[in-house]
Amino acid sequence: MKKYKKIYYIHQVIEETNLNENELKEIEKEGLIEIRIENETRYFYDEDVEKLKLIKRLKDDLELNLAGIDVVLNMREKLIELQENFREFIETLKEELKSQKKYLMYKEPDNIMVKKTGHIEQFKKE
Repeated sequence: MKKYKKIYYIHQVIEETNLNENELKEIEKEGLIEIRIENETRYFYDEDVEKLKLIKRLKDDLELNLAGIDVVLNMREKLIELQENFREFIETLKEELKSQKKYLMYKEPDNIMVKKTGHIEQFKKE
């Protein structure tokens, strides 16, 4: 089933974000959000509105100019990507540990190495 995105028109975005039309045009010109036009009508998606709200906060609260906002948004995207990569790494590591645990359960005790006091030693039966 195809999921449809909610569409916002310029007057709705202005109301939602407290940005004026000139500010929106500057933000689009700077390439901070994608310009979407159909039948000579500009429109926006939910993710655009959320990004515009963030841009407004960065502009007002931190007094950043659009170039500074661009840097912050790029860093934010990279951090999100790194976080996702880290999550994937952790999941892979968990799967690997599970398979190693199953493998070690069927090994003879003399063949298992254990870590003790900072170095690896042969497992010894008591």
